[in-house]
Amino acid sequence: MYYIPNSIATNCFRYNKLGGKHEWVNTLVVAVTNALGVIAMLVVQYGVFVATGYSMWHADGSVKSAVGWSYAIVVILIVAPIVARKIYKKTNNPYLAGIVNGALVAILSCTSTTTVLTTITSTYIPG
Repeated sequence: MYYIPNSIATNCFRYNKLGGKHEWVNTLVVAVTNALGVIAMLVVQYGVFVATGYSMWHADGSVKSAVGWSYAIVVILIVAPIVARKIYKKTNNPYLAGIVNGALVAILSCTSTTTVLTTITSTYIPG
């Protein structure tokens, strides 16, 4: 549900002329600002860690782990507007670009997770 509105917003900003006649400047600005929230969270987390020796959100284990896993999200959020623009230029449909981005991110997220299945081996002797 995030990537469809993201694609619509990204392609609305397509008509701004930040780079003059160079459209790649506008695409670069949109791509970087798309990931600024996660980048700011990483800077705060590790900036506080460098300054104090403790991470910003060290008391809550779920937030601490979320910050650690967000490195991949930075790359995804920078690449998503670029992909959305390329698809929009070919199809003139921002919804299709958002659906494709959502599917790609879902596939990337599923394939990059680790699933550990424990099995009972022959050395297991019930007590």
